[in-house]
Amino acid sequence: MKELLFPTKDISDNDIRTITEIYNAVKVGRQAEFDFDFNIDFRQFHLFSFDTIRHFGPVIKVWGAQKSFYLVFVQVLYRVGTGGRAPQRSSSDYQLWGVMNLKNKYGHVFIKPETILDKIKDMVNPIDIDIPADPEFSKHFYVVATDEAKAASLLGASFRDCIKNTRPGDLMIEAIDDKIIIGDEKVIQTETAIDIVNFMNSLPNAL
Repeated sequence: MKELLFPTKDISDNDIRTITEIYNAVKVGRQAEFDFDFNIDFRQFHLFSFDTIRHFGPVIKVWGAQKSFYLVFVQVLYRVGTGGRAPQRSSSDYQLWGVMNLKNKYGHVFIKPETILDKIKDMVNPIDIDIPADPEFSKHFYVVATDEAKAASLLGASFRDCIKNTRPGDLMIEAIDDKIIIGDEKVIQTETAIDIVNFMNSLPNAL
């Protein structure tokens, strides 16, 4: 068997194949390699506040034209109800998240595709930040932030265009100070990895 480029302890054969497939796809036309020094506390992000991170890694570092970023495989453990009086059982899946260090600090900003439920909640407790200059963006995306002024400096026209040009309906974005993550909380897929890479590559270099 060909020697693998990352540790495989606690990773299923199916996940090993998918991670390898993603790595090979990301390398097409790009510089990428597995990174063994990267570290981040995902628990600080709202997107991970309801999950237990069971296993962290591997990590792929990708170099774009003027920036670098990371694809991080995170194994998340969660409880699954079986119905009736049967006890809940544990299940785990690998999720894929893109991570990039930003040049500036933007407070805490959360962005996701807006749902009907979000619109109803906003009627009762309006916290969604709208962009008057971009009604299309405001119509389709739900944005909350701890500091609207800092969020506005992140949500410039170029950044909004990156989001609007990304595969709709799935990907969620969260920024805390000078770090930004993007993912979809779904089982790892090569298509998602390429979407994340394209999004990170298209982010304005000034951020």
